[in-house]
Amino acid sequence: MSEKREAVVILPGLWLPYWAMFRLRKRMAAAGYDAYVFRYHTVVSTLEQSAKELNEFLKEIDADTIHLVSQSLGGIVIRALFHYFPNQKPGRIVNFVPPHKGSYTASYFSRFVVMRWLLGKSIAQLLRGLPNHWKTPDREIGVIAGDWPIGLGMFLRNLPTPNDGVVAVVETMLPGLKEHRVVKVGHTPSVISKTVAGYIVRFLVDGSFPEQATGQR
Repeated sequence: MSEKREAVVILPGLWLPYWAMFRLRKRMAAAGYDAYVFRYHTVVSTLEQSAKELNEFLKEIDADTIHLVSQSLGGIVIRALFHYFPNQKPGRIVNFVPPHKGSYTASYFSRFVVMRWLLGKSIAQLLRGLPNHWKTPDREIGVIAGDWPIGLGMFLRNLPTPNDGVVAVVETMLPGLKEHRVVKVGHTPSVISKTVAGYIVRFLVDGSFPEQATGQR
């Protein structure tokens, strides 16, 4: 009997090109997974459009189990996937630094016309509360938050602490999570963090995070 294949699909966050996730993809491949990066338009697409494209992308992957891993906005796109296209192959989900409860930083900068345009349609839907009406995906979900305040919102006085410089730890919470951990990492640096990658692999294997972070940022 052939061994069942497991794949990992990685979603980048807002403004990040797909190649920004190549180091994480390499680490997932080294852990034994067929690893892919999903390329989508983080600014011009709505959450439903991105979910539709992700659904089509997943259909083309020849694997029995497909895990989903995301940075920031990518976690909201995964929630959109399960809202609009709930029939997916089995697999675990790991979101790191996701704005599940909205984003004070994005809300602040969206007051400016140019920034509102740069933040794009998906962030606008997030700020309007669209994902609040969605059920949490019926999967084992782990969330990694950061508390190293390096990012766009680091100078905003009212951004709740602790935060990763963009997203506050409290904003990463979601009902029904299996695991939640806080790691000493900044928002954008999280994509190259060895510690974050180690947490992801551990959760994909065991459905749990290590109790204490190891490695480096």
